[in-house]
Amino acid sequence: MNGVKSSDRAWYAPDGRVGLMPIRGIKFVELPKVGQYVQALQPCGTGETSKATFSIYSPVSGKVAEVNHKAISDPSKISTDPYGTWLFKVAATSGTGHLKACKPYQIKITGSTSSHPKRFLRRPL
Repeated sequence: MNGVKSSDRAWYAPDGRVGLMPIRGIKFVELPKVGQYVQALQPCGTGETSKATFSIYSPVSGKVAEVNHKAISDPSKISTDPYGTWLFKVAATSGTGHLKACKPYQIKITGSTSSHPKRFLRRPL
């Protein structure tokens, strides 16, 4: 990607929350708008660290139901608490079969080990 580090790794919770896997030093995020349709595995926002710009990908297709304005006003929280700081919620219209269950992060995101595992989009940088 022409020397720019692009991270499209995201987590998805059954309640529709979407967040990023750990990325150090996030300084800025631009997220999709409420009501916007996002497509699975397609860019829907951008982020910046002091060293690079990266695309934010939605792990599922659907309409954005809510945006976390705290993540926009203080994007450093995404770096310091990546599993507790969600970016936006999606009313999913696609399945999650293409996502991998990732039990090690389950408790970090939900606080439980329930039978509804989080799904993660893990693609190489």
